[in-house]
Amino acid sequence: MEAMEPEAQPPRSTEASAAETSAADQTADQAADGVWVCRTEAISEDGRAAGPLEKPLTVGEKFLLTCEGATVPLDAGKVTLRLPREEKYSLRLLRVQSLDENRGVFTATSYRVGEGPIKGVALTDGTRSIELQGVALRLESSIDAQENPEGKPYSPPDPVKILWPLWLWLAVVAVCLALGAVAFFLVRRRSQRRTLLAELQRHGTALSPYHQFNKDLRLLAREFPMNKPADWTSEVAARYVEELNRHFRWYLAREFTVPAFQWGDKLILNEVKKRDGRLHRSVHKDLRLALEELNRGIKARERLSALDGQQLVELCRKVADDVDLWRRGARAARGAEPVGGRGEDRGEGRNPGGGGRSP
Repeated sequence: MEAMEPEAQPPRSTEASAAETSAADQTADQAADGVWVCRTEAISEDGRAAGPLEKPLTVGEKFLLTCEGATVPLDAGKVTLRLPREEKYSLRLLRVQSLDENRGVFTATSYRVGEGPIKGVALTDGTRSIELQGVALRLESSIDAQENPEGKPYSPPDPVKILWPLWLWLAVVAVCLALGAVAFFLVRRRSQRRTLLAELQRHGTALSPYHQFNKDLRLLAREFPMNKPADWTSEVAARYVEELNRHFRWYLAREFTVPAFQWGDKLILNEVKKRDGRLHRSVHKDLRLALEELNRGIKARERLSALDGQQLVELCRKVADDVDLWRRGARAARGAEPVGGRGEDRGEGRNPGGGGRSP
């Protein structure tokens, strides 16, 4: 019976398989060092001989191949099969069970449907080779010939269907990504707030945020005398606007408990609005303007004039004055303190700890 084309490619997961494929490219009629005669037998689950093959094998089914003959020593760790190119699917060694100088027992399989002897097969370790004779197999397809006489592969009983349309899947993915992004930013903001609270504890002050900010501005004025234009250089201007921005953001961090150094201007304004909507309506314009002007001043720090520096200080001071005035008015309306001028807050420091300048 004429051999048919193989149904499927054999597995190539072992080193022996790759070596056998390479050996198949060698010349089939290379001279052998000896001849062994082989017989095929059924194999049990534990790998032992289970008697002669009484029925045809199916593609990929294991069987026992026992060969013996001339004395030819082979290296069991390097043994592979050498097959002609047209027979490369006809026989494949899966395991060497035993091998000595004149006998070998192997677990083998075949991936070629048909019946008859396999010609030109040899066993080699790369140095010596043994011609294997008497290797004859009868293989049948695992596909029922009556149901599928042409041997075509079976298709699924029903087409694979996507229960939801593609746009709905994309929408679900987009929603999941959006929820993940929101969760990430919420966790990140919470972590930044915890870090801020720890920083406020380390750099605490007995003064209220308002009075601490005014103290920082007085120290800043003594360090940078803006009434001496000759001393106002580009380096001084750059240091001045950076210090002013740092003091103002520390004021916002203490006053509203916001990570003013990590958050952008919009997030700071939104946090003020969330904490006190009426205060936000009162000061949000000046607060936004102060943050924007500070950002512009930092970008153009080396071109900042002394007059620009004075205007920035007054703008930041006005925000702090308006916030403090609004809070005093709110407390007075609740009867918390008598209405009066701005004196030192007695016992109203929001950040207990040692006094001193902002870090």
